Amino acid sequence: MAYGFKPLIEDEAPRLQAYGSVLELFVELRGRGASLSGEDLQFLSVWKQKQVPAQVVELIIRGLDAECTSQHKPFPSGLKAVDRRIGKYLKEASAEA
Repeated sequence: MAYGFKPLIEDEAPRLQAYGSVLELFVELRGRGASLSGEDLQFLSVWKQKQVPAQVVELIIRGLDAECTSQHKPFPSGLKAVDRRIGKYLKEASAEA
């Protein structure tokens, strides 16, 4: 899902606090570095705008981790793979509504 990325501004940071546990989980599973790219922060911002619950994002990340583990693949270094799965989640949620 392509988003028109806009620069992350300081005013957006407090809105992303709800995703603190998501960030911790992602960084832990990624296994390296504690910082996120601008693109990753934009994904978080878009998910927040679309009101994707942090718990759903965590479940998707855990599912991705399980998939990577079972296929002996490394966990992704960015949130793009998570965003694709969230796109599917949003599509399915809107179809059920």
